Amino acid sequence: ALELFMKQSFKDSDHQYQEELKRSVKAEYESIFLKNEEESTKRCLSLLQQLYTQLEKKVNEGIFMRQGGYQQYKGDLEGIVNQYKSQPRKGIKADAILLNFLGEKENVGTSILNAEKVIAERERQLAVQRIRQETMERERRAAEEEQRELQQRLAQQEKANREMMERCRQQAEVERQKCIAAQNAVLEAKLKEQQASITAVFQNETKCMETQIQDLRHQVSYSGSGSDCVIL
Repeated sequence: ALELFMKQSFKDSDHQYQEELKRSVKAEYESIFLKNEEESTKRCLSLLQQLYTQLEKKVNEGIFMRQGGYQQYKGDLEGIVNQYKSQPRKGIKADAILLNFLGEKENVGTSILNAEKVIAERERQLAVQRIRQETMERERRAAEEEQRELQQRLAQQEKANREMMERCRQQAEVERQKCIAAQNAVLEAKLKEQQASITAVFQNETKCMETQIQDLRHQVSYSGSGSDCVIL
């Protein structure tokens, strides 16, 4: 275009060739610019996709779906941005492609943040439930321990009552045996006294009878020596 312009410029009284040159240069510039934009866009998208591959894998695997996951995701994404910016020959679309890329991934970060809030609430509920269950478990163990101690006290009291009743029974048996022995002693004494009394009476009666027999014998002897026989 420049060579053509140089040949025709001396005859270009109405600036026709200058206008054609301008249009030609502009068209060439626009063609080159569009080509550069296209190449820059392809390179930047390819670079971002390559850098984002590992992070996307973590997202799909749910690595960030936990407490602190959003901050980790942001840190990893910032690392990708820094790596992207450090790469040379990205062309004129580097910033625009990056902004568009970050805009597309904003929903991912929002989803992770929302999931983290849900997880945090769920963990809070689980913590409350765990504390409640631990409290109930402590109360149950305390009640069981109290029941066990009560049963032990009742068993000990029952044992003490049985031992006391056994001692009372043994003491009552000892007293009963003493009473029986005392009664037997009194009875034996009464029997001896009665026996002695009977023996004394018998001896007195025996002596009395012997006396009477002696008297009769004397009378018989006396009567035998006389004339008349007296038969009694």
